[in-house]
Amino acid sequence: MYAYDRAAWTRVAPIAMLHAEFVRKLISLEGNKMKTLFAIIAVSWIAVIPARSQEPLRSRDLSRKFAAAHQAQDWKTAIAIGEQWAGLKPSDRTAAYNLACAYARSGDVPNACKWLRKSVDNGWSDLQHILSDTDLDNIRENADYLDILETVKERERDAFKRFAELVDKHVPIVVLPKNHDPAKPAPLIIAMHGYGTTADDIASPWRDVARDAGAILAAPRATRAVVSGGMQWGSIDEADYVVNKALEYVQREHKIDTSRIVLTGFSQGGYMTFNLVARHPDRFAGAIPIAGSYRPDRAELSALSPEDAPRFYLMVGSEDRTLEQNRTAAEKLKALSIKVQLVEFPGVGHTLPKNYVEELKKALDFVLAK
Repeated sequence: MYAYDRAAWTRVAPIAMLHAEFVRKLISLEGNKMKTLFAIIAVSWIAVIPARSQEPLRSRDLSRKFAAAHQAQDWKTAIAIGEQWAGLKPSDRTAAYNLACAYARSGDVPNACKWLRKSVDNGWSDLQHILSDTDLDNIRENADYLDILETVKERERDAFKRFAELVDKHVPIVVLPKNHDPAKPAPLIIAMHGYGTTADDIASPWRDVARDAGAILAAPRATRAVVSGGMQWGSIDEADYVVNKALEYVQREHKIDTSRIVLTGFSQGGYMTFNLVARHPDRFAGAIPIAGSYRPDRAELSALSPEDAPRFYLMVGSEDRTLEQNRTAAEKLKALSIKVQLVEFPGVGHTLPKNYVEELKKALDFVLAK
């Protein structure tokens, strides 16, 4: 719900780099020359950094205060802080959205819809978030809310069309097994990479495992770029589309044993694995989420049945932030009498264990067992 304002740093960064050069020059100066240069630096900072450069700090402070009031369910205080936040950044969709949530929680439906509309006008387009956010439950039946929802849906449809056109130009990484017989249907492993990484990063640890198992490996390519580098999957619908396109591509090019398709992924790819298998349980024979977060409100595992559900092999480090979520998922699957194995790696954080080849082989053997 809370966003970091990268635009503010973009305004200040060139100035910071300029003064870094001044600092390097200080090394070669002494006495009065150094004093003079310090004076230049001080005056230049005052001259070139306007008061508005303090906005990111004020905005983050208001964001933190809003979060505290929201957690305390102090809606009056949250609204007062939210009004300041939105007033400071009139074009910020996140500030407007949070203010809408506070108004909705307080029971003020007109203002909740007003600020939700403002958020959407400012660019908020996460339909799934709006639909699942309990903060907005008080306004679900309101006509203005329903109209706003249609606006977001239409915007999402247009965006998804552009997204699909881009995805259709991509092909996944495909690795064939050793001594591959093109006339014989082979098992298929679809591997989804983590946030900020690429298809190559997830194909690498799986490559030899798939080859030795006589399986074809397909690593789809996400199309959403991350500012810090790498790619990410975007929404569940987008990830679903990419994986489906990868599956269609491999099926056109190779013979696939459709009863032995496995979906796996690391981190965000693991999160998507939970979600996509919950959506399409009849499509996959096995699911191997690795360090993936499990969200019951997104991946409805309780709808699965032992008769057609895939086998699950959950892999997570004992120091990973997603540990408890994976334990919850494993317990839910066990309660449904679905085949599941949870493996926790002692001392491992949000990464693969050092003996990942051995562990991935165990996982694949489990989910493909008859």
